[in-house]
Amino acid sequence: MILKNKYNQAMDHIVVTSEMETRILRKLSTAAMDAPVLRKRNIVAYTRKLAIAACFLVLVIGGSYIHRITELPISPPVATVNNQQVFDSYEELSESVEYEVKAPSIFSTENSETSYRLFNQTFVEITYISDQNTINYRMDKGVMDISGDYNVYTEISEIPIDEWSVECRGDQDGYRLAVWNDGEYSYAISSELPISIVEIADMIRSIQ
Repeated sequence: MILKNKYNQAMDHIVVTSEMETRILRKLSTAAMDAPVLRKRNIVAYTRKLAIAACFLVLVIGGSYIHRITELPISPPVATVNNQQVFDSYEELSESVEYEVKAPSIFSTENSETSYRLFNQTFVEITYISDQNTINYRMDKGVMDISGDYNVYTEISEIPIDEWSVECRGDQDGYRLAVWNDGEYSYAISSELPISIVEIADMIRSIQ
């Protein structure tokens, strides 16, 4: 009771002037305005921390995923060569083709290494490799250039050989390619070394 009386007496002696009242109100107003700013700054700081944490998490997960990918075994590419089939003899090749295969008989298989290949069931390729030269013979159904030779030659001639019109391509040293067709099948003979028209004619005439 005594303390209360003393408090009331002290309060009676406190005088608040108009100037003091103005300063107090201004400070209260400033404090009220600063409160939302402080809250906003706290929110921005929290958002930045959250974004940094999310980025760190993405880096950790991504790095782990990349590491797992690099550890996966790499399978070698599968090589496909147009359904290629390789045979040991002319007879085996002929039995696997739907039409009658014709090939030059002028080449001696005893004096050369001969390979027999079939592509896509109809494209025949026979290669004769000897000490003197390498000759490649091709046959396929249809009328087209099946040589596969896209070199530019300076010498191109249409040569009649028996009932066929043969296009021979080469240069000043001789011919390296001959292509022709019989209206149903296409043929091609290519030579690694230059050969003459006579040699080409002998090869074509020996086809049977």
